[in-house]
Amino acid sequence: MKSNTENQEVFAINAPGETIIRHGQAAPIREPRQLAYTGRLDSPRQFLQPKVELYDFKQATVFINQTSGTLKLVLAEKSELFDSVTGSLELAPELAQFKINTDQKYTVSELVKFLKRTRFFFSDKDSHAVLLSSLMNFSAKVQTKIEQQQSTNGSSKNNLEREVHGIEWNREFVLTTPIFKGYPAKSFRVEIGIDPTDASVKLYLESAELFELEQQYRAELLAEEAAYFEQWGCSVLYQS
Repeated sequence: MKSNTENQEVFAINAPGETIIRHGQAAPIREPRQLAYTGRLDSPRQFLQPKVELYDFKQATVFINQTSGTLKLVLAEKSELFDSVTGSLELAPELAQFKINTDQKYTVSELVKFLKRTRFFFSDKDSHAVLLSSLMNFSAKVQTKIEQQQSTNGSSKNNLEREVHGIEWNREFVLTTPIFKGYPAKSFRVEIGIDPTDASVKLYLESAELFELEQQYRAELLAEEAAYFEQWGCSVLYQS
């Protein structure tokens, strides 16, 4: 007996109070797929902007972690198949390579070599040349101090530290780099720190301006994103 599949009816319950009737050789009904995306801090907003009519914002919550610089948008949160989009702030690689305010130490020659490669990030190219010249002059004076210490058997760290810190040279410069990946560049002042040992001198980069700028800029960017979701009535919860 030949069956008439064209007249078959398929019943499916799609949601409470909703029944779908499909006639004939319809494609099989598939369950909705849960969405979970990650990206830059503004990814949740970029995801939602063309889809605002698809979601009930009374069932949407934004979780913000100010310490880590992350924002997570949860949509249709009462459903087992809720959607989520997580955005985060990532330190820009252009800035990260300088290892400012870290434990990274350089010899004078290592720092000179590195700064030669990163001339592009100096706001003033003339000041870049002056800094390199100052570093090389400083290196020569330090070497003289070390040799004098050794010749007089006075190679204590305290004596060398006093001698080295007494050398006058240009230790500050201005960099212009993005702070966070994908965001505009900012300018800030950097200082070269000195760490004398018994027979050598190590240098490091530090910047109080960068530390403050990073904290303030992170807070500003998170506040901008939070304001966008608040206008749609989303709950915004701060985790730290």
